[in-house]
Amino acid sequence: MFIRSYTSETVLDNGRPLFSVIYYLLTPETFSHMHKLTSDEIWYYHLGPAVKILLVHEDHSEIMVLGPDIEAGEMPMVCVPKNTYFGALMAEEGEYSLVSTSMAPMYMDEDFSIGKYEELLPLMSDESHLAILKKLTDQPF
Repeated sequence: MFIRSYTSETVLDNGRPLFSVIYYLLTPETFSHMHKLTSDEIWYYHLGPAVKILLVHEDHSEIMVLGPDIEAGEMPMVCVPKNTYFGALMAEEGEYSLVSTSMAPMYMDEDFSIGKYEELLPLMSDESHLAILKKLTDQPF
């Protein structure tokens, strides 16, 4: 559940807007499927429980927690590097988590590649991340 909340009026030479921003609502039943983008994407925390973001790099996996509790290691902003597979889900129970993301240049469907469990499994460096990978790739447990 997302909506584009802003599109830059500045346009690049190729006609593509300079950047865009979306609001993204996560619920206990929803998640952001593992995928990668051709540009960096910055995530911003707004409301609700923290959000776990699983990142799968070429040589390791990691979980970053997007949320308000900086003392507990949460971050109010997370940058996902381009060409890094990632997905997100609520970190704890609650009604919903509201986040936003920005991407430059503006997101286009051709920037998106889905991540498949079989392809990402060999890149996982921490076995504790496997349950989240299964959830974010629709794999049965």
